[in-house]
Amino acid sequence: GNRARVSSSSSSNHSKRGLFVAPIKAILIGNIINKLTSNVRLVVTVLPTLGGVLTNVGIGKGIDDAQDFFGHSLLIELASAELDPKSGSERKRIKGYAHKTSLIDILGKVTYEVDFDIPKEFGELGAILVENEHHKEMFLKDIKIDGEGLLNGPVTINCESWIHSKSQNPQKRSFLPSNTPSGLKKLREEDLKSLRGNGEGQRKKHERIYDYDVYNDLGSPDLMSDLKRPVLGGKEHPYPRRCRTGRHPSRSDPQTESRLSSDVLFYIPRDENFSEIKQMTFGAKTLFSVMHALVPSLEGLLVDKEGFPYFTAIDTLFDEGIKIPPNHHNKSLLKSALPRLVKAASDVDDVLQFVPPEPMDRDKFFWLRDEEFGRQTLAGLNPHGIQLVTAIEQKKLFMLDYMDLLLPFVEKVRELEGTTLYGSRALFFLTEEGTLRPLAIELTRPQMDDKPQWKQVFTPTWNATGDWLWRLAKAHVLAHDSGVHQLVKDTLYTMEINALARQLLINSNGIIESTFSPGKFSMEISSAAYDKLWRFDHEALPADLISRGIATEDPDSPHGLKLNIEDYPFANDGLLIWDALKQWVTSYVNHYYSDSSQVELDEELQSWWTEIRTVGHEDKKDEPWWPTLETPEDLIQILTTIVWVTSGHHAAVNFGQYTYAGYFPNRATIARTNVPTEDPTDEEWKYFIDKPEGTLLQCLPSKLQAAKVMAVLNVLSTHSPEEEYLGEALEPSWGDDTYIKATFEQFSGRLKEIEGIIDERNGNQELRNRNGAGIAPYELLKPSSEPGVTGMGGEAGYNSELGFRLSPSLGVGSGSGFRAWLRTGSGFGSESGDGVRVQVQFKVQIRYDLDHETGLEKKTINKYAHRSSLWNKEGIQYETDLDVSADFGTVGAVLVENEHHKEMYIKNIVLQGFPNGPVNSYLPSQTPSGLRRLREEELETLRGNGRGERKFFERIYDYDVYNDLGDPDKSEDLKRPVLGGKNRPFPRRCRTGRPPTQRGNYINIKLND
Repeated sequence: GNRARVSSSSSSNHSKRGLFVAPIKAILIGNIINKLTSNVRLVVTVLPTLGGVLTNVGIGKGIDDAQDFFGHSLLIELASAELDPKSGSERKRIKGYAHKTSLIDILGKVTYEVDFDIPKEFGELGAILVENEHHKEMFLKDIKIDGEGLLNGPVTINCESWIHSKSQNPQKRSFLPSNTPSGLKKLREEDLKSLRGNGEGQRKKHERIYDYDVYNDLGSPDLMSDLKRPVLGGKEHPYPRRCRTGRHPSRSDPQTESRLSSDVLFYIPRDENFSEIKQMTFGAKTLFSVMHALVPSLEGLLVDKEGFPYFTAIDTLFDEGIKIPPNHHNKSLLKSALPRLVKAASDVDDVLQFVPPEPMDRDKFFWLRDEEFGRQTLAGLNPHGIQLVTAIEQKKLFMLDYMDLLLPFVEKVRELEGTTLYGSRALFFLTEEGTLRPLAIELTRPQMDDKPQWKQVFTPTWNATGDWLWRLAKAHVLAHDSGVHQLVKDTLYTMEINALARQLLINSNGIIESTFSPGKFSMEISSAAYDKLWRFDHEALPADLISRGIATEDPDSPHGLKLNIEDYPFANDGLLIWDALKQWVTSYVNHYYSDSSQVELDEELQSWWTEIRTVGHEDKKDEPWWPTLETPEDLIQILTTIVWVTSGHHAAVNFGQYTYAGYFPNRATIARTNVPTEDPTDEEWKYFIDKPEGTLLQCLPSKLQAAKVMAVLNVLSTHSPEEEYLGEALEPSWGDDTYIKATFEQFSGRLKEIEGIIDERNGNQELRNRNGAGIAPYELLKPSSEPGVTGMGGEAGYNSELGFRLSPSLGVGSGSGFRAWLRTGSGFGSESGDGVRVQVQFKVQIRYDLDHETGLEKKTINKYAHRSSLWNKEGIQYETDLDVSADFGTVGAVLVENEHHKEMYIKNIVLQGFPNGPVNSYLPSQTPSGLRRLREEELETLRGNGRGERKFFERIYDYDVYNDLGDPDKSEDLKRPVLGGKNRPFPRRCRTGRPPTQRGNYINIKLND
């Protein structure tokens, strides 16, 4: 057939998201070209990065430019989806270098192109492999395939992944979804293997290894013995596992992983790092800037770091701000990271000025009212804490109970300077209006220091002394509630944020330890809560409400539940979201798992669930409450729970942080002094009687603590302009499936209806917990939000260009190669012999089936793509044409190998010359024979082997206990127990594999400067 030129404006594009790693990626695409000899062109689009291949200068860049000039920077291979019928092995791939066809355009893209002639004996195109032969990594945006042999016109494959340089890691990687064709199974196996890693060595930036480890990297014992922290994860301190980084142990405590300098982020698998792809990425990048630049700056900017002398002095943070000198070394960074907070006060000076939170702006004294105290337990920042007092049959008494959780830590915390702790309970009465009225607060100090147990019950009173004691008791219980919210309820959901938190937020002497009541014991309390309270089956919203006595099952009530508190904004709005999510997940799962036996027979799905239970949550792996995964109904419940926790639940406890805690007297994170009735001296009691306001201010955070928390909460509560919300953007490949597209549109429409229902509820004057004079409406579960601190939920997913979405596929991989997989549906081939063009950044096609004669994988079709576009905001394109013969069979995958010396991020691959047809995912049990090896290899890569320190570029997902929180090499006092195991059950963290510290035998070393 004749070779067709690529048209980037083609109207017949199909895309499929995948997970990628390393310099070689394989994109499974099968059954999109005819089985006769075909000509195809691949156009690869590469995006610039903040620190990647396209923005660097020097020798490496010069070599890369030369390779681009000679067309030897991106090696594209086409792999057949079929095995050779004679040999039973993979068919020989078709290779070719893509040549650079454009400079960086206005959108920041660069393109490469390569043409291929695909013989008919190649069979169906199964995969495109891309290898980066540059000296720096690349970000692969997409691959376009074009050619006259395409059954349904040009095809675009969204890749959106990094390809690191072949020189960094020469191992090629594969990438596939499930249901791998026979010709691709070996590649998939290799890719999985590379993603898993081997559990050894330090992870490098460009790696995509997903491995697990305990939290043994929170301490800094090499700096000071007092900065040593226990390992979270294991018998003593049970905890979930983190991503393994594999850094060497600290010198003073082998159990603690070494620390990095504060301006270098911990390793995460490369495709989890979005901050280098977009200049305006908010989230982790901004939070890192705030904690790295602002928090240390505050210590110098605040001359008086003690408490506030008057409540009006707190207002100066909002009215006047904190002056930033013109020569301040972090001034420009602060202005760029916090444009809403850093404002020009004059031609010379700038100020850090906080915006008044909405409740404060509506009612300056909102925090004093008991009605607001009760309302916020149902519609505030931590609406998960309230529970029914079951001993009362009328179901009118409810309680916040932190007695058992906090009491074991009271004595230890009180040994720290500048803080205190009690075990606490707060009792509420449900009124006829449906509001909660606070009745009593109990504060308890256990027997300690030769003193007997002390406890006191405080109640609202009509006398001045009792009223101020009540306010102090509220300050203590709210500080406890803030700590539980931050350490227990608001889990960190992304690997990038989790890595950042371990470095600057929950680390020894970090933000949490320096601003929350438990201090250095904060993460031990988190471990204790995980051990005593966390259950996966109770993470589902209906189960959560039932377990707290807030609801009972009732088939005649909406959502099948009868709420014991009818006006419970979090529960009422949350159940609307839950039902919509479950309906969408149900439609999706039942579409792909039409036979109930498919779930139980899906090996990768079963391995995924087993890994979550036994590795990610190793310390709870034997709990009887774990759901089984045997039927589609089981899968629906598990997936809905996970989606809910990372969307609705997270929105409810995260995006209101600045709204409700920005004015810290409402929800202080720390109580620094005891209540004045606990063993008071005559002088202390006299001061309280003479100046009760001063006693309360001494209990509340210091100026430095308050400013730190306010700045961090402002960032955590901010919606980025690039955020994508539930139901907003359809995964491109789903649009080819009319059923999935229709059900997604129903889901999206239902979310819009829910937003209207929430607005209507907020306007209902009968609902006292969300409407009234000076009361902020409850909007934390509204499905969308404007950018900024809005006090609205907006159940956000990832940006549409960078997001992961639920699909019955799994991408894995590692190594220096780059392979991404995109499978298309049956009937995607034809008997014509037209040419096919692929727009890709790196490409290789793999046959869909094994060779019928040999039973082996068929030979792949390989060709280099050449750069075909300038750098623009959409990336850089590479193109190549390939001829696919009829005997090649259905194309099963496109493999991309990055022969640059730096990794790249693949966004997508566009195949032109293929007919229109669905881009399908495979269930593992239905994987075409030609793709099975690739699939198995990919999974093996992702799992790792549990050995060695993880490298930056790896994508290994492995587990470990939390044995990296202490820093015993710095100080013996900074040693912390391991969380995870029999003594301290805890979920597992991602394993990093850093060597032990010198002063211990189980804590990974902190990374040093």
